[in-house]
Amino acid sequence: MRRAGFWRRVWALFFDSAIVFLPLQILVIVLYAQTNGAIQGTFGFTTSVCQDVSVLPEGLILDPPLPAGFDTFRQCNVGVLGFNMARTLTAVKTVKDGSMTKTFALSYPLSPEGQGRSAISTDIPATLLLLAYLVFMEHRTGSTYGKRAVKIRCIDRDNVSQAGLPLRKAVIRNLAMWIGFIPALVVWGLIYVESTRPDPSASGLILPLVIAAIISTAWFIWITISVSQKRDPIYDRLAGTAVIRTGPEDPSAQIPPASSSPDG
Repeated sequence: MRRAGFWRRVWALFFDSAIVFLPLQILVIVLYAQTNGAIQGTFGFTTSVCQDVSVLPEGLILDPPLPAGFDTFRQCNVGVLGFNMARTLTAVKTVKDGSMTKTFALSYPLSPEGQGRSAISTDIPATLLLLAYLVFMEHRTGSTYGKRAVKIRCIDRDNVSQAGLPLRKAVIRNLAMWIGFIPALVVWGLIYVESTRPDPSASGLILPLVIAAIISTAWFIWITISVSQKRDPIYDRLAGTAVIRTGPEDPSAQIPPASSSPDG
C-alpha cells in the first residue's frame, strides 16, 4: 500500500480546516457585531490590519485601567475579507534595569467602536471542534472530506480491511500529532497569564520560549521528513495507523511493518 505524501496530507488538512472554520468564522463575525465585541476570535483564515497609535483615544475606558508608564500602543483588526472577528489594543512599555531591558505588555479586547470591554475568545473551542471532527470522521470511515478530495485515507495497521479506525487509535493519532508543540503552548499560556497582571513582564520567559520554539521546529521537521519519504510519521506509529493513497491501484494485501522500506 502506497503511503500518502506530504502535499496530499497538507491539502487534506487545508480542506478540512476550511470545512470546519469557515462556517464558524461567519458565525463569529455576526456575533462580534451583534454583541458589541463580547465574542471574538482570531482562528482560521484571517488577516490582521494593525496600526501604531501615539496616544490613546479620548474617552477610551479600559478594564483593568492601564497602569502608568505605558507609552506605545498598537491597534489590530482581525477578520475575513474586511469583516472583523476581533479588535485588540496592545500597550507596551520598556524599562531599563542596569544592562538589561525589560518589556512589559498588556492586551485589551475592544468593541467594534474601539472601546475596551470584556470578551470571550472562541479560538480554543474552534480548535477543539476541528479536532473532534477529525477524530469522528477517521473513526467512522477512516477518511475525512479533505482526505477524500485528495484520495487518501487512514487505516488500522492491525486490521486493514476495517472501514474506520478504532476510536482509541483515532484519538491517539490526532493528539500525538501535537506532542512537540506542547512546550510552546505551555509557555504561551504562561505569557498570557503574565499579561493579565497589573504590571506584567515576560522577560523571564524568553529563554523557555526559545527552547520551546526549538523543540516545536525539530518536531515539525521530523514529521515533514518522514512524510516526504513516504514513511509513517511518529504519531501514526504511536497510534498503530497509516495514511495510504486510495484508488484502483490500491491493493487489499496486508500492510507491511512500519520498519520496512519507505515505499511501504
